[in-house]
Amino acid sequence: MMSAEEMEASLSAVSAVSAEAADEPQPAAPAVKVGAPSMTVQQVLAMDPAGVIATMQHSEHGKVTELMGACCKQLRVLCRDDQQCVQCDELGAAFEVAKAMAAHAKVPEVQQQACAAIINLCSARRVEPRDRAANSGVLSTIVQAMQLHLVYPGIQEMAIIAIQNVIIGTDTRDKERKARAIDSGAFKAISDAVKRYESTTSVFEQGTATIRLLCSKDSALKGKAIAAGAKKEWFKGSGGLSTRLGFTSRKAGNKGP
Repeated sequence: MMSAEEMEASLSAVSAVSAEAADEPQPAAPAVKVGAPSMTVQQVLAMDPAGVIATMQHSEHGKVTELMGACCKQLRVLCRDDQQCVQCDELGAAFEVAKAMAAHAKVPEVQQQACAAIINLCSARRVEPRDRAANSGVLSTIVQAMQLHLVYPGIQEMAIIAIQNVIIGTDTRDKERKARAIDSGAFKAISDAVKRYESTTSVFEQGTATIRLLCSKDSALKGKAIAAGAKKEWFKGSGGLSTRLGFTSRKAGNKGP
């Protein structure tokens, strides 16, 4: 599992998480569009929750790749704080992140920052952010990010942990959240990631643990996972879930990525 320092480095630029992936292509910084709105990245990175959400809802700002990447990054930072995380959630952050991911689906930096924002948005003990995230469509955009950016192991790991944080729980709606992830294609996307980066410990452990979490020891779901590409031996493991999951309290020092 990556340390906090390693995770922060990964989020500043999509990067490989192992020596085996060192030759994988790295994303170029998005080009600034001619005629883009006057809003700057620096302004976004100083915004409060209301400012970030308003920027994401703006019809012109939402078209600018670098601004949406900055908005997702700022949401990720804001959601490290419990009170600001609640504000982001109540303002519809998950929906706006899903919308940004869909609009800029081919941009790795936006996808990585968006997954990190969802990780932190859903990392508290509250169930409501998970339900709103599951209902926002973000599970589908996370799976799409995994499919479009399989060459980036950093995106794969962030996406897997984001799925974990949305589906985790033993509340009355946890099965519904898991069903949404499965219906979005999570079994195949995670299986593809684990197979490609099987020698990368972090991706392998997070991926196989998430597949087990999705199945919840249900034999029918296990069969569905195997049909989608999961290996039978993956179900023999235990543990492996990220410490950035919601049942790790921020008060215990878990500030998220």
